[in-house]
Amino acid sequence: MRDTFFCNKYLIFLLFLFSPMIINIGGEVSPTLLFIAATSPFWIKNIDIKNDAILRNYSLLFLIILLVQIAWFPFAKTDDFTQLKGILITVSGLMHFLYYYFVFKRDTSVIKWAILGTFISKFIFVNVLAEIAGDEYGLWKFHTYPHIVEGCILIYLWFIKEKRGLNLFTLLLLLVGLLGLFTGARSAGLIPLVSGLFTLIIISRKKTIYPRQITKYTTIAIFILYAAYALIYVPNVLDGKIEGGNTLQLKKTENPYNPLNLLMVGRTDAIIPFIAFADKPLTGWGYMAKDPNKKYYRLLFNLGNHKEQNKIRNFNTSCIPGHSVLGYYACSYGIIVLIALSIMLFKSWKYVILSIVVSDKYLLYRVYGIISATWHFLFSPIAHFKYQETSTLAIVVIMSLTAIKEYNKFKKNYESKNFSNNSHIR
Repeated sequence: MRDTFFCNKYLIFLLFLFSPMIINIGGEVSPTLLFIAATSPFWIKNIDIKNDAILRNYSLLFLIILLVQIAWFPFAKTDDFTQLKGILITVSGLMHFLYYYFVFKRDTSVIKWAILGTFISKFIFVNVLAEIAGDEYGLWKFHTYPHIVEGCILIYLWFIKEKRGLNLFTLLLLLVGLLGLFTGARSAGLIPLVSGLFTLIIISRKKTIYPRQITKYTTIAIFILYAAYALIYVPNVLDGKIEGGNTLQLKKTENPYNPLNLLMVGRTDAIIPFIAFADKPLTGWGYMAKDPNKKYYRLLFNLGNHKEQNKIRNFNTSCIPGHSVLGYYACSYGIIVLIALSIMLFKSWKYVILSIVVSDKYLLYRVYGIISATWHFLFSPIAHFKYQETSTLAIVVIMSLTAIKEYNKFKKNYESKNFSNNSHIR
């Protein structure tokens, strides 16, 4: 097979379309993973890992995680099959990262076909959380609103032709984020809101913003977000003008004006695995380890201000709870894996920040992608590492590197031209 086959826009569309589809063959896998794994001997030979230092560094981080998982395997207190499932999550993440790094390095323009596949897949494969929630709010937060966000990204990537249109699409994403915030889909709305605000601050400057200035503009963005939270969002929730969904969480907090208090109530399940990790930081507890005397479920309910203590006794799972990719990896495998994953995320942020000097038409997607990946690293279940987050990181990293390369090429040509003109003047 030629390497162009694997970069075909229609193939990318199909792979993203069927990514959420689950096939149970002893474990949950997608048709996309099966295709990537089955064809790996053909496309992986085209990856020049020896001469690609960045890909080599990411691959090393994945390898470190796998080696720790394998090393801790004999000492785990859960069955071998369960431990194998934890290892396969990392293997799946590595395969997706390598494949999409390879594809997008050859042609970043296929991103619009990838997002089209993702958008349509949401209509075919219904979000399990929406089915569990059942009510109108659950349908809005987990089904309808994510369609709106994906629809905005889809329109942006398909119809933006040049940098001038970036302002319009950035403003659109910002407004969609506000819509989520004021309709109770706070978590889902924060990603487009922060992405839109951060990008808007960057492109509103007439002068080029360099990476060393990023701290200043990040501080501005955080100040604006907190001002909107404390002066608009909180008072309206407390007055009952904004209702529905997770607005009830805000009313439960001791100090609603402190976002950390809200985090403790609204995202307790993401904090618990870090607490479990702190109790056993060197080796972790093992993948899907048993919760000792339901200690961490008790913490989950206490920190979340839940009164129904009988739910702890009746809870039908004995595993340590956790709703965080980063937290659950740390809780399961210890500090080495936590450091490896943190470096992976830090490096991805580094390349996006370096690319902000290039306010090209894909800037909004790079910012949206890295903020989305960071959010899910912190607040989504470990299964997201199978394909969602690793695919996003690969795409964001390679698009950032492509933008930097184009900028350096332009800068070199510009300087060469100026030098030539000055020599002629002399």
